Parts: sequence; C-alpha cells; structure tokens
Amino acid sequence: MSNENIEDKKRQRDKYEILVDSDIKSINFNANSLENFLKFFFSTIVLGAFYMWCSSNMESNFFVCMDKYRDLFYGIIIIFPMIFWIIYSILLVKKAVALKNKINIQNEQNYVVQRRIFGEFIKRRICNSDKEISIEDALKLFRDAENDINFEFNDFVQYIDSYLMKYKLTFPYNFSRNFSYLILYNEEINGTLIKQYGYEYTFILKGNEDFIMRM
Repeated sequence: MSNENIEDKKRQRDKYEILVDSDIKSINFNANSLENFLKFFFSTIVLGAFYMWCSSNMESNFFVCMDKYRDLFYGIIIIFPMIFWIIYSILLVKKAVALKNKINIQNEQNYVVQRRIFGEFIKRRICNSDKEISIEDALKLFRDAENDINFEFNDFVQYIDSYLMKYKLTFPYNFSRNFSYLILYNEEINGTLIKQYGYEYTFILKGNEDFIMRM
C-alpha cells in the first residue's frame, strides 16, 4: 500500500487544490464577447458614421452616393436596428451561458461537489454501466457487493474528461489530472479510499454506506 502518511497526503491535496484553482482562473470563458461587440459598434460604426456625416458637405461623395442610392440607404437604416438587436440577443445569451459555466466550474472547487462526482464514478463502477442509478439502487448494490471497488488512476481521469465535456470549453492541458488527484487525495484523507502501489486505488465498501447517503 501507499507509504504516504496523512500529513503527506494533506500537503499533496493542498498542492493540487492550488493547481486546480490556478487552472480555473486561466480558462477563457468567452464572457466578454457582448462588451467587445458594443465597444466595436459604438466606437467604430456609430462614431465613424457620425464623423463622416459631420465632415461631409452636400457635394461630397457620401451625400452624392446617398442621393443616388436613396432607397438602398433607407433600407439599410430600417434593417440596421434589427440586425443590431439580433446580434445583441445572441451575444447576450452567449454571455449568460459563459457566466453560468464560470460559476459552475468555480463550484467544482467545493468538496461537496467533488464528493458527488467521485460518488457517481463509484456507482458506475459498481453497476458496471455508464447509466445513472438512484441512491436506493446504489445502496442495494453496495450491500450485495462482495468485493471492494478497484480502479486505476487513468480510469478516473477518463471519467473526469467525460464529465467536463458538458462545459464545451478548452481546459488547461493537465486540468483533468490535477482535478482527479485533488478528489482522490480528499477521499484518501477521509478514509474512504486506499491508494495501492503505483496508480491503483481501492474503494472500501464495508462501512461506507453513508458515503452514498451524503452525496
């Protein structure tokens, strides 16, 4: 079994907690697209049109072209606010989704959330399926299971990869591994998980029914 003592595990847990926090802060959530569009619209298009209008006279190319293509200009004036509103609405929704993702990912630093993630992984290992199961079914599987749950570190990393896909974001290269280590060290410290030599882990079934109940 692993020869790390509890203090070593806590130091490692704290290290990965810092790494995960740093990774999350480096993620580009694309939450500023609306502000960038508004800055471009008012500073470039609106002000540009205003200055062009002010600096032109009735004999300039601008007024000559506007008089020649009067219907086209009127059409642009009518449809322009509609185009602006459509783009604004799309970017507003995009900003809301980005902020929601940011809040949810920041919540992943909460131990209660991490425990739920690990619990879902264990439930799927017990029933040997990717489908979600109820707490009642999970408890029954816990009671009926004869052996502890063994898995390798990369098994959990792959689960974290699939879990993070729902965000549709580009995460830092080592985020899944850092996040996996953080969760697993927490469970080792709490005594629900034993690290074997290398990268193998054992989830202890006996006496851990409350694990499912507290998810």
